[in-house]
Amino acid sequence: MKVLEIRNVYREDGCIYYFRKFKGDAVVQLPLGALETPISFSIEASPLGTKNIEVYFSQPIDYPVIPVKNALKEFIGIEDSKGKLP
Repeated sequence: MKVLEIRNVYREDGCIYYFRKFKGDAVVQLPLGALETPISFSIEASPLGTKNIEVYFSQPIDYPVIPVKNALKEFIGIEDSKGKLP
């Protein structure tokens, strides 16, 4: 399984600077083909500098959820560290 991209990513407005919310469409390569699903995710920075990433699916997917969430969290963390998120 590989996350290919997250399309149409936009950041929701918020008042708390250490908590950011986003929405977009995830494209994930699965063994049976590609999966495209709408997601929302949040990135929260702790006082010690670590980041907690949570991923939520807008609709049910036809694949085990935990491996897809873990792959998306890793991908989002990399994209955030590169500065590619809005």
